[in-house]
Amino acid sequence: MRTRRVPGDQLARGVRLPKRPPARDRFLTAPQVQALADKLGKEGDLVLAMTYLGLRWSELAALKVADVNLVRRRVHIVERATEVRGRVDVAAPKSSASNRHVAIPALLLPMLTERIEGKAPDALVFTAPNGGYLRNRNWRQRSGFDKAVKELGLVVTPHDLRRTFGTLARAAGADLRWIQKAMGHESITTTARIYAHLYDDELDSVAAALDGSDGANESARSRGHFGGTEGHIRPKCGHEAASGHEQSPGRDRHCGADLGFCVEPPVGIEPTTYSLRVNRSTD
Repeated sequence: MRTRRVPGDQLARGVRLPKRPPARDRFLTAPQVQALADKLGKEGDLVLAMTYLGLRWSELAALKVADVNLVRRRVHIVERATEVRGRVDVAAPKSSASNRHVAIPALLLPMLTERIEGKAPDALVFTAPNGGYLRNRNWRQRSGFDKAVKELGLVVTPHDLRRTFGTLARAAGADLRWIQKAMGHESITTTARIYAHLYDDELDSVAAALDGSDGANESARSRGHFGGTEGHIRPKCGHEAASGHEQSPGRDRHCGADLGFCVEPPVGIEPTTYSLRVNRSTD
């Protein structure tokens, strides 16, 4: 390509790259989070902070005392510290949505109070042994994170603790838009894609709640949908009698008197169709 004998700019033109496979769902339960934190001793504070604040590693590493308001129980994310080619690059968050306020759960208050007590406002809340910025790989080795994860039979990374925050929040009843804001996602689509699997159990719960609704059951019974084999309808259509329309021989109808129509049963063999007979008012 340097000699321009191979048209390098043309080789990949029009070639579609394969889609990235979806990331594996790796979330912890609250007991697993606590067990992991206990394994790490003092360094377990970072496990709890990432899990219950939903911070990215870079956001946790850049968190300063001035960003923590214990009175209002808020953490303000205004910077990130990212390791790039061996150097720590400190800059604004990755997007405008990432610049956010996050609520502090009561269980983190004692730990954060101890971490910031006596420090200057511009001091880091979580530091490396030399007082500088934390580096992900160094911390994992020094704290024994990888070893503890293996001993507990878990397969997680520090970033999975952030995702655990979203899972636990959703399980506690948090709205998806609240999770989006708390985690700093630019789009609700990102949040929905990551936590879509949580809706499977909710669908079952909704269905069970509807099954147990007295009003729903009574409404279904009144319309002839309960108490018989599939497709069984009341043999008489009250709306038909009132309107003077004749019932087709050998057929029953779903009566929608309150809506002004009757629904015929399936007609023909293929495709199965339903026909509506609308009773128009002459007024």
